[in-house]
Amino acid sequence: MLVRSRSQRFTVRSIMQLGLIAALVLSFSPKQSFAETYFIEPITTELHQRLLSSKASLYAVVNCSDSLEGGQVDLAELGLLGLLKSLREFREDGHTSIHMFIRFESFENNKDSENFLEQALENICRNAGFEEVKTSKTWTSVSWDDRFGPASKFEEPEDNSEDGVGDFYSRAFPLRTRLSRYLLGDYDCFVRIRQPIDTTTKDLSGPLRDSIKANVEGLNLPQKNRLIFDLRSTDFARDNADHLFGQIAGVSPAEVFAKELGFEQMNFRHSPGRGAPEKLLGKPLPPVQLVSNDGAAQTFDELRNGTSGLLTVWSNADQECRKLANALNKLDGVGYVIAAAISLPNERVTEIASKTKWEFSVVSILKASTDEQLQVWHNPTTFFINSEGIVVGYFVNYEPGDEEWIQEQITELLNP
Repeated sequence: MLVRSRSQRFTVRSIMQLGLIAALVLSFSPKQSFAETYFIEPITTELHQRLLSSKASLYAVVNCSDSLEGGQVDLAELGLLGLLKSLREFREDGHTSIHMFIRFESFENNKDSENFLEQALENICRNAGFEEVKTSKTWTSVSWDDRFGPASKFEEPEDNSEDGVGDFYSRAFPLRTRLSRYLLGDYDCFVRIRQPIDTTTKDLSGPLRDSIKANVEGLNLPQKNRLIFDLRSTDFARDNADHLFGQIAGVSPAEVFAKELGFEQMNFRHSPGRGAPEKLLGKPLPPVQLVSNDGAAQTFDELRNGTSGLLTVWSNADQECRKLANALNKLDGVGYVIAAAISLPNERVTEIASKTKWEFSVVSILKASTDEQLQVWHNPTTFFINSEGIVVGYFVNYEPGDEEWIQEQITELLNP
């Protein structure tokens, strides 16, 4: 593979040469910023954290499309001098960690060239002084001008906070930073629908509609030009989601709703999921086998012993699951049973149970049981089961503040 600068040509024979190559290119590159080839912004707001799920304090993306020419890498096209200068300025501002995305607009690049660019850019981040560097390659058909343009022209207001307003059903965010405008597009408001659209979701009415309306109004947006929804769906509800938010048959219900909220335009992001826990509603909970910490096998019906109960199903014991468990542990538990079923080996589940102060059962469950019998995909998924063993409700995920809704559902659905 050949690597060119505007003044030199090098043959890369080993990965050890990358640092030298990057340094030499910096020496020969014209002293210009070339900011149009990269985008760097701090990760500061609640919305940033939710969109990126990154521990880094700085986000960067480098558009590498123009630097690849028929198997050759033209590092000078990246404007490395300006990139290094910008990175060093952010490092001087106190940023120590960065997540850099190496962006390509073709899916047919030479993979060695792509890997070289990734390694060279990682070296530049470290040369700028960053202690923690994470890089990711990304491929897209969207042009850099279309993606980068609106964000680069956006002038952040003095108050650029992006704290959300939300409840169990939805959470609304203002878009006040260039980073959010880059990640999502040129929108004024982002509304995340927390529960997946399933086959029982026939329209935008009831608690979901009321939630969205109240949360958007709670933002007190100075302008309402464009709104974007973020939603997921269960396996058999993709058509439901497209009908409610897309334009399969003219104007969608979501578009009508957006105009009622005062927005001129509406768009949505849809992440189709798997699983279909709603298929269990109104039916007996399948007799899946749960293994207790002492190795004894039992069903949830045997565990609840004629009372109603909550069964929360996890694929692992990540932070969100543990927060949910802490919240469930604070419930009074009078008249109903709580159990967490984790699809991990029993030894690991026993270890988790021994290190927590949860007062409910923590058991292991086969992943095949969660996938095939319970039809669970989202982690965590929690079922409400009445005293007759019938599934009367479910919800996925957890955020602090959901406790009130959970308690209301226990009272309404389980009658403990």
